[in-house]
Amino acid sequence: MSRVQRYTFTKISTQGIIDRLNKILDTEVPEAKVYPDAVNHIAKVCSGGMRDAITLLDKCLSITQELTLENVLNIIGSEDYESMFSLTELILNKDGASVFKFVDNVFNSGKDLKQFIREYYKFLLDVQAYVLLNDYHYINIPSTEVNDEYLSLIVDDYADDVSHLLDKIIDLDYRIKWDSDPKTIIQSSLLLLCRSEEN
Repeated sequence: MSRVQRYTFTKISTQGIIDRLNKILDTEVPEAKVYPDAVNHIAKVCSGGMRDAITLLDKCLSITQELTLENVLNIIGSEDYESMFSLTELILNKDGASVFKFVDNVFNSGKDLKQFIREYYKFLLDVQAYVLLNDYHYINIPSTEVNDEYLSLIVDDYADDVSHLLDKIIDLDYRIKWDSDPKTIIQSSLLLLCRSEEN
């Protein structure tokens, strides 16, 4: 060991990634119109990976020189947060019929339901983190006006229910992992969850 150089590698902080991306933009793409929330979101979703962040930035810039949050979300294919919030409201409001139709619409749109549930439990984890910390810096959900409105509603009216919902969705994700017909299990589980919320 005395002859070995030892390096401990750690993930790069979100702020470190933001600083690096801004430096790249300033020196290499000065003509681009850049909005801070767009750069912040790219840094967040890369979870400490500088290479991934630079790749995403390059992908966005290859399509548009206007780096807005909306453009970034469209380009990198991020979750449809408005739909996620809508589903959460439907479940917490015990609207089983609308929840059933929601899943049916997701299925008919051609989206992979297993992937959707995986995205949904990550979304709920972000919501739970916001309930606990009331700080966008710790979550991937962008601080757009509509998301801020939905988050405030959940924090004010449903804060105690979010952790229970998160637990159930994580369990659902595990149960559908190898199932060939995830739609049936998802619809059944969410309908039962709506009924359990009534009791």
